[in-house]
Amino acid sequence: MKKKILVKAYTKINLGDDLFLAILLDRYPEIEFTLLDSSYISDTQLYSKFNKESLYSFSYRVCRKIASFFFKKNICIIDRYYERYRSKKLSNKYDTILALGGSLYMQSDINISADDTLNKALFNDFKHVYIIGANFGPYHDEKYRLFYESIFSDCNSISFRDTYSKKLFPNLSNIHVFPDIVFQLNKYKSNPAIGSVGLSVIDISNRHSLDVYSELYITFLKNIVKELIRLNRDVYLFSFCQFEGDNNIIKQIVDSEPNVNTVEYNGDIDSFLKVYASMEAVFCTRFHSMVLSLVFNQKLLPIIYSKKMQQVLDDIDFDQKTMNIWDLENSDYLECINSLSTYDFVLSETVRLESVKMFNDFDRYIYS
Repeated sequence: MKKKILVKAYTKINLGDDLFLAILLDRYPEIEFTLLDSSYISDTQLYSKFNKESLYSFSYRVCRKIASFFFKKNICIIDRYYERYRSKKLSNKYDTILALGGSLYMQSDINISADDTLNKALFNDFKHVYIIGANFGPYHDEKYRLFYESIFSDCNSISFRDTYSKKLFPNLSNIHVFPDIVFQLNKYKSNPAIGSVGLSVIDISNRHSLDVYSELYITFLKNIVKELIRLNRDVYLFSFCQFEGDNNIIKQIVDSEPNVNTVEYNGDIDSFLKVYASMEAVFCTRFHSMVLSLVFNQKLLPIIYSKKMQQVLDDIDFDQKTMNIWDLENSDYLECINSLSTYDFVLSETVRLESVKMFNDFDRYIYS
C-alpha cells in the first residue's frame, strides 16, 4: 500500500531548508509527500511539487483573529487545544510524519514554546516518526532537553547532523549521527571564476544574545568588501533567506559600497547555485553557505554565529581559520582576507558518502 507521508519543514524560502526538500524529492521521486503548512507556503517551483496540508484552516484563522481581540492572554491556550485536535486528525490521515530540517529544536526565551508543544502533539499521535537532518540546541534549561528526550524516545529514528547533539541523549538507541544532508549534493559542479569572492550574510539584529554584535558585524563586512574592491576582486553578496533579513544586511553594505554584485535566493535553486558555485572564495556566515563551499571545494572562512557551525566543523576535522561573531572586536579583517591565500582544506569523500546514510532508516521504512 502506498505510504502517505506528512513533512514538517521550514518553508520560508530559505536555501538551506529548500535544499533538504529538493534532495528528498530527488531521492524518492515515486513518493507523494505533503508539506505541513503552519502559516503560508509560497508558490515556488519547489513547493509546488508537494501536496499541501494546512495546520490552521481558513475558518480557524478567521475565528482566531476575532478571539484574539477578546482573549489576547489566552489565545496561546486556544491554539494549543486546536493544534491537539488537528494533530489527531492528521495522524488518522497520514501514515508517517517526517521532520526534515536543521535547527528544529532550539530553545527560545520561553521554556517550552508553541512549536515545542506542537511537536509533542504530532510526534505522540503519529505511529511512525522520523527526524532527519537536525541538530539539538542551543538550549539553556535542562527541562527543555528532558522534554525532548521524552518525545525522541518514541520516534522510530532520528538522524542528527552533529556528534554533540547525539551525545546529549546517550540513553536513546534510535539516534544516529551523520554529516549534514547537503554534503551529499552532487548535482551542481564548481566552476570558479578567478578573483571572485562571495560573502553570505545573516541578520543577527533579532537573534537573542547576538543582537549586541549586529553593528560590529556589519562594519566588519563593509571593511572586507572595501578591501576586496581595492584588491580588484569581483565581490558578490549572497542572501540565503529574505524572510530572515539577509536582504536588509546586503542593502546596508551596498549603500556604502555600490560596486558589488548581489544574489538573492528567491526559490530558484539552480540559478542561485550556478552563481554561488562560480566563487573562488567565500566568507560564510550562513550555515549552509559553509557546507556548500566545502562541497564546491572553495576557499572559505566560516564566520561562526552559532555553535552548531563549529560542531559540524569539528566533526569533519576542519583545521583552517575561523572567526566568531562574538569576537569580532578582536578580529583583523585584513588577516581574515590574507588567510585565504594559505587555505588548503579538501572535504573528505567519506563525509559525502556518510551524509547519504542520513536516510538509511527512512529507506528501510519506505521500501518495506
